[in-house]
Amino acid sequence: MTQVSVSSTPSVFATFVRGGTSKALFFHEKDIPAPGEARDKFLIRVMGSPDPSQIDGMGGARIVTSKVAIIRPSERPDADVDYTFAQIGLGEAEVSYDGNCGNISSGVGPFSINERLLKTNDWKDGRRVVRIYNTGKDAVLVAHVHVDKSTGRALEKGDYAISGCPGTGAPILMDYSKTASPKNVLPTGNVIDQLDCTFGTVKATFCEVGNPIVFVTADSLGIKGSEVVSAIDSNKDLIARVREIRGRMAMKLGKCSDWTQVDKQSPMLPMVALVSKSTSTEGHIQSRLFLDNRCHPSMAGTGGVCTAATSRVTGSVVNWLLTAEALKSCQLVIQHPAGHLPIQVHPNNVVDAQFSAYYQTAASWLYGDAQGWAIYDHLNDPAVHSLCDKITIEGKRLPNDLITTMIVTARGGITQEMTLERPKWQEPERPPQNAEVMQKFRSLAILVLGNKKTEKELEWAGREGRVLGFTEKQCIHPLQVDVVHRAFEPSEASIWWAVRVRDGDEEARSKGKGAWKLDGKMIDAPVAKRALALIERATLCGIDLSKFEKLLEHIVSGPSVPENNEAPLQTVTLSISQENNSNDSTIEISARSPSPSTDSAALPTLFFGESNFLTLVPGGPRQSKSQDDQGKQPSRLVFPINQTPQSALEGDSPASIEHLSPGTTRYLRDEGALTTPSLHACIPALEAYFTWFHPCFPILDRSDFVRKLALSQVSYILLHSMLFVGATYCDEATITSMGFSSRTQAKSLLYTRARLLFHADWERDQITLIQSLFLMSFWRGGPSDVRDVRYWLGVAIGMAESYGLHRTTRFVTRDAQKARLRRRIWWSIYVRERQASASLGLPSRIRDNDCDVEPLSESDLESDIETQDGLQFGSCKPEHKTYAVNMAKLARILGQVIDLNFAPGRKPSTPEQLRDIDDALQQWKVRLPDEINQGVEDGTASVWGHLLHLAYKYVMLW
Repeated sequence: MTQVSVSSTPSVFATFVRGGTSKALFFHEKDIPAPGEARDKFLIRVMGSPDPSQIDGMGGARIVTSKVAIIRPSERPDADVDYTFAQIGLGEAEVSYDGNCGNISSGVGPFSINERLLKTNDWKDGRRVVRIYNTGKDAVLVAHVHVDKSTGRALEKGDYAISGCPGTGAPILMDYSKTASPKNVLPTGNVIDQLDCTFGTVKATFCEVGNPIVFVTADSLGIKGSEVVSAIDSNKDLIARVREIRGRMAMKLGKCSDWTQVDKQSPMLPMVALVSKSTSTEGHIQSRLFLDNRCHPSMAGTGGVCTAATSRVTGSVVNWLLTAEALKSCQLVIQHPAGHLPIQVHPNNVVDAQFSAYYQTAASWLYGDAQGWAIYDHLNDPAVHSLCDKITIEGKRLPNDLITTMIVTARGGITQEMTLERPKWQEPERPPQNAEVMQKFRSLAILVLGNKKTEKELEWAGREGRVLGFTEKQCIHPLQVDVVHRAFEPSEASIWWAVRVRDGDEEARSKGKGAWKLDGKMIDAPVAKRALALIERATLCGIDLSKFEKLLEHIVSGPSVPENNEAPLQTVTLSISQENNSNDSTIEISARSPSPSTDSAALPTLFFGESNFLTLVPGGPRQSKSQDDQGKQPSRLVFPINQTPQSALEGDSPASIEHLSPGTTRYLRDEGALTTPSLHACIPALEAYFTWFHPCFPILDRSDFVRKLALSQVSYILLHSMLFVGATYCDEATITSMGFSSRTQAKSLLYTRARLLFHADWERDQITLIQSLFLMSFWRGGPSDVRDVRYWLGVAIGMAESYGLHRTTRFVTRDAQKARLRRRIWWSIYVRERQASASLGLPSRIRDNDCDVEPLSESDLESDIETQDGLQFGSCKPEHKTYAVNMAKLARILGQVIDLNFAPGRKPSTPEQLRDIDDALQQWKVRLPDEINQGVEDGTASVWGHLLHLAYKYVMLW
């Protein structure tokens, strides 16, 4: 075994602090190396750079968490402490000391109080004033910090909330009024600087109050300024332009020799802010701040102060965008990606400003020893080697990064939560001895690795924990990450919901709405925060959100009932972004919702029970006096029985797992029944379904399906069944993209998932269940599979007849669209049953004498959907209507043939019966459209015309 020999250094006390919307390690300057190369290396190593993920360090792989604050008592008469801010690079081994972070600045006051760095111990009205000299900006900041009168420590608990950070805390007032002067308000001496860039001339205002920032209007770079952070960071052209603007200004200030060298010679500063008019009623201006070529997830405190200072300079870029009311206000509210940041500022010109401040909150999360290089002492410890040799993962020795992490923890790198209340201040404990470290290291090894399970067992445990309400696994080995992520990652449906809530909430807030509705449910601030948290969890699990943001966009217009009392027209837009294709396919569908209900004046349908002689009393419209007087309606007997259960005409309630036991739910999840391929992969299979299958058996309402697909409300059992059928017609590439190795495997698994959901009683909507059962009847499992076509058709027929699909729709529903759908479903079942009976030589299960449903007509194939040819899921064409209607008529004739040949107790057919069937067939053929009869003969007919002719020849053979 290779021995690692690295010289050790004493462990360094550090505090991990959240300031505003950023986090940093706080060090006493006396505890770390002096300024220079040694300090740079120490800070880079502690934060885990240059690794972009900062896995082996305290950084959080984000620009707002790769920060350090270095504090010492000040010798200046106008300051209590000196504060040096260090920004550690991501992906590069670099440290920048020449700026400041307003968020981290808010943590300096509490840290200085708690570490007893102040010259006096006085406070007034429960608040201490901490004067902070910022070495990087050569300026004094003033922090007003609330303190606990009993302990003298800084208060963290409070009810003040800031955007971009969940929860509340004690407010900390950060006063930057001493940083504003004519010198740093306009360092270039110009209100507007013309920057000649490669993409054009840009008008900018440069201000250095708080931090040096170049202000440019967002529209000058081709964006609105309201885009989300992920969309901005993924816009490479925009990032390149922002970088050039930063480089041009840095070159103008003498910070770099050429703008192309800005990342090397001035990597962090100046910042760039793209400003635009606020889209919310709360904000005065909107800003997207860039640091290290990345968009800030919220707004830096110094960025807010600099924006406020620039806003008071007449003619500046920021000043252009403000209203007269905003300029008169003593507060500038900046809208940023995470919310709003209010800055207190004097309404006069900033040069004469008396106050420029903002509120923040801060919290010290952890304190302890930052080991740095000292941890490597233990890598030479024979006891560590002995234990690591005994513990293996999949036959391999523990990786060094895991050993290092456990040693850091065992040494006390995470020793105590600062949020816990303590009776008195305690000095940090001495570093633990080797024996103590070894014992803790052994315990950690057992904790992390002692319950190492197989991938299947781990995934099962994760799902079980998720059902119990857990959102993550606390202790985890790196090899377990992917498996646990799969177990805890949000479902596609929940991500769709979260993305829709996020986008809808942004729109609602831009209109000044505090709460709004989505799918009939109220969305307020807590729900919106939950959606954002879910999106963040999805990102942490490695889920690509771009497909959710770009693949599917739906717009449902608000309801408005026309004067003719027709249903409101709604528009659903479905955009499909094809991979490897820059062009987007778009479906735009206008559809009418169900007609306005008039059932409020209707009598209910009452159910008395099977044993009562009055089993059902159908409801109907109440009689008005005018109708009764005119004799337009006959008298009817009404039984006024109270508290009698009513029967719903149509079942619209979605499927739910609330009626299932946890064990059943776990079983369905483990078998994949509650998992579907990605929507992007499903689209081609659904296209194939609507292209080749739907014209034959139009059991779905195309417009309703598209709407539910856009809203992520398609039932699992129906989607599995549709994909099962679509897998028959789609190409091999689609099969692979859905995650299946072959067409046979795809059909088998999709059918099995639908079957499991049916037997688990998952689906509660009867129409959806009948549609799914019908599609499952196309399964062919072989001669030994008892659940064959007759099995599933029998279940579908029984359920359809129980639901009354075989009866006339006149007394069932007054909704024309629902009546058409009922007839389409029934006649599809009828045609399929006749075809199966003839093929298998078995008697029919549907008796014509039991059915009085209206014949299928072309109007039944017309949907309330206005479409154009060539759309993603197609449209109902004339040849489709002709095929479906005439196939239903031919199926009735085929039923007569089946009765003559396979009916139980049948008698020999008579010449008259055969002649009647032959006449019916000839009449059916004669009534076909001329283009079909003629087209079949000359070969110009469509595929549907040829299929009709083939079916006609098949019946003739009997």
